[in-house]
Amino acid sequence: MSILTQKLIGGKEMINVGKILVFLAIGIVVAKFVASFFGKGNIPWLNKLVTLILFTFIGFEVYQIGQLLVNKP
Repeated sequence: MSILTQKLIGGKEMINVGKILVFLAIGIVVAKFVASFFGKGNIPWLNKLVTLILFTFIGFEVYQIGQLLVNKP
């Protein structure tokens, strides 16, 4: 395995990419909230994107809770 592959799989670069994606998703959700606040929130593609983002976040949290319950001593 190359050094680049090792860094992408288990290094800091992957964590940074994850952080960027999370902040991007939060920004999209905030943009949707602001658009809705000003009466411009009925944008179909933005509605679908926010639904997908929130579904992913909630799914990940439910998965983590499940892992905690399964591994509980």
